[in-house]
Amino acid sequence: MKNSILGVAAILISGAMVAQTSTSNVNQLGSSNALTVSQTGMNNTSSINQMGFGEGIGGLENMAVVSQDGVENTSNIKQEGDHNESNVFQLGARNTVDVLQGMAHVTGNVSIVEQWGIDNTATQRQTGTSNEAIAIQGSAIFTSRGGIVEQTQEGNDNSAFAQHEEDRNQVYQTQIGDRNNIESLQNIFTFGGDNILTQDQLGNGNGIITEQDGSFNTADQDQIGDFNIAFITQEGLRSSIIQSQEGTSNRLNAEQFGPDNELIQIQLGTENNAVAGQGSFFTESRNGFIGQAQNGERNNAIALQEEDRNEIFQIQEGADNSARATQNLLFFGGDNLAVQYQVGEGNLATISQEGSSEFGEGLLGSNNIAFQVQFGTENRAVTAQNGQGNISDILQIGSLNNAEDTQIGINNSSLVTQIGTSLNSNIIQNGIGNISEVIQTN
Repeated sequence: MKNSILGVAAILISGAMVAQTSTSNVNQLGSSNALTVSQTGMNNTSSINQMGFGEGIGGLENMAVVSQDGVENTSNIKQEGDHNESNVFQLGARNTVDVLQGMAHVTGNVSIVEQWGIDNTATQRQTGTSNEAIAIQGSAIFTSRGGIVEQTQEGNDNSAFAQHEEDRNQVYQTQIGDRNNIESLQNIFTFGGDNILTQDQLGNGNGIITEQDGSFNTADQDQIGDFNIAFITQEGLRSSIIQSQEGTSNRLNAEQFGPDNELIQIQLGTENNAVAGQGSFFTESRNGFIGQAQNGERNNAIALQEEDRNEIFQIQEGADNSARATQNLLFFGGDNLAVQYQVGEGNLATISQEGSSEFGEGLLGSNNIAFQVQFGTENRAVTAQNGQGNISDILQIGSLNNAEDTQIGINNSSLVTQIGTSLNSNIIQNGIGNISEVIQTN
C-alpha cells in the first residue's frame, strides 16, 4: 500500500525519545579531497575512507557527500583512486548504504544513492574508469520498505540505474566490460512489491531496459557479447521472464500483462530479433507460456498471446528465418498450442489461432493445436485456425516448398508432409470433423 514519507514519522519520534548521538568517522589521505556529512536524528552512523589507489598513496580530488535524516541509518563509503564522487541521501529508519570505489587504480567514477523509507539496503562496487551507478529507493512522495539494490561495475564508461518504490523489491545489476547500460524501474507510482530483478552484462556496448509493476514477479536478464539489447515490461502477478543473449547485436523484447505467465527468450549468434507479448494493456494473459530460441544470424521471431493457458514454442537455427505465432488476439478462448521449428535459411512460418463468428453465436478460439517443422531453404508454412479443437501438422524437408492450412470450425484435422523441392499444398476446412492428409515426395 502506498505510504507517504510521513509514514516513518512514528519511528522517528520513537527514536527521538532515546538520548543517543550519531557517529561520523572520516579518514583522508591525499590532496584536495572533499567531504560533507550532515546527520539529523538519532543513532545514525557515517564512515568515509578516502585513501587513494595504493598503500600510503593518497587520492586526488575525491568527493563524498552524506546526508542522513532519521534513526539508525548507516552509510559506509570507501574511495580509492582519483576524481571519484559519491553522494548518499537517506531519510527514514534503518537504511544501509555500502559504497566501494576502487580495489585498484580507478578514476572518475560516480556513485549516487537515495533512500526514502525503512529497512532499505544499497550496495555499490565500482572498479575501472568513468562508471556511473545510481540507486534510488522510494521518493519524496512514496516510500520504499525493505528494498535491496546491489550494483557492481568492472570496466569503463558503464552506467547502471535502479529505482523502485513499495515493499521488498530487489534489484541486482552486474556490468563487466565497457560502455554497457542498465536501467530498471519497479512499482513507480503503482501498488505492489516483492518483485525480483537480476541483470548481468559481460561484454561491451550492451543495453538493458526493464520495468516491473505488480507483485511477486521475477525477471532474469543475461548478456554475453557486444551490442546486444533487451527490453522487459512486466505487469501482473507471479509472472517470470528469462532473457539470455550470447553473441553480437541481438535484440529481445518481452511484455507481460496478467498473472502466472512464463516467458523464456534465448539468442545465440548475430543480429537475431525476438519479440514476445503475453497480454496487453487492454486484455490479460493468464497462465500463458512462450519459449523462443534462436541460434544463427538474422533470425526473426514474434509470439503474441492473450487469454488463458496458451502456449507458444519457437525454435530457429540457421539464417534469415522468420516465425510468427498469435493466439486469441481477436477472440476469447485459450488452451491453444503452437509449435514452430525451423532449420535452414530463409524459411517463413506463420500460425494464427483465433475464434470464429461464422457458427451461430460464434466460437471461442480454444484447444487448437498447430505444429510446423521446416528443413532447408525458403520454405513457407501458414496455418490459420478459427474455432475449437482443430489440429494442423505441417512438415517440409527440402527447399521452396509451400503449405497453407485454413481451418474454420470444430475438430478439424489436417496433416501435410512434403519432402523435396517446390511442392505446394493448400487445404481449406470449413465445418465440423473434416479430415485431410497430403503427402508429396519428389
